[in-house]
Amino acid sequence: MDTNNIDKIHDLADRRSKSDILKDSCLEIKYTSKSKWQYLTSIVVGIALGFMIGYSENTVVLMREVSGNANTILLTFIAMVFGSYSVFQALLSKEIIELLISSKGNILKESNRTFLNLTILYTVGIVLNFVLIAVLKVMPDEFVIWNKNLAFCNMLAWIGITVYLSFHLLLFLEVINFAINLYRMFCVYNAVKALGSLNDVDDR
Repeated sequence: MDTNNIDKIHDLADRRSKSDILKDSCLEIKYTSKSKWQYLTSIVVGIALGFMIGYSENTVVLMREVSGNANTILLTFIAMVFGSYSVFQALLSKEIIELLISSKGNILKESNRTFLNLTILYTVGIVLNFVLIAVLKVMPDEFVIWNKNLAFCNMLAWIGITVYLSFHLLLFLEVINFAINLYRMFCVYNAVKALGSLNDVDDR
């Protein structure tokens, strides 16, 4: 067996510690040249929506709805990621695994890491939303931090909501990368099946 492939197989074992895995999961949404469109979209939309919500008279009420909807989306995404990845794992055969491991960049390893990282990030997002929803539930609709300076309170709300929305939009958009990796693996699967079918035809 090729030495390079042996190394790739060792990589699949993933002997990282839990702390390293958690740190690496955060890198899934780090800024890179490839992710700049995700950051740009998330920040611009986050700033715009954050301004509208932060300077609204119903900031608390709106954030209750936003956090609830965000949690629903994250729960849906995590179920979708688990479901789609489980289906593909069930379809893997020896030939497909060999091709995925031998591929440039080791698609199987990359997809495994993306699956794990997204699962962790979505779980963190769900927990944060759970806490936020609980806080907002007990918070009065007209709550303000400082009655004497509403402009400051609105600006603070705008900044906080912008960070919150931008983070969640990044999480939402990250599923695109997972879908691309999964698509690549399905392409390999389809190619192997197609070759097998052609060989069966030739043998007749």
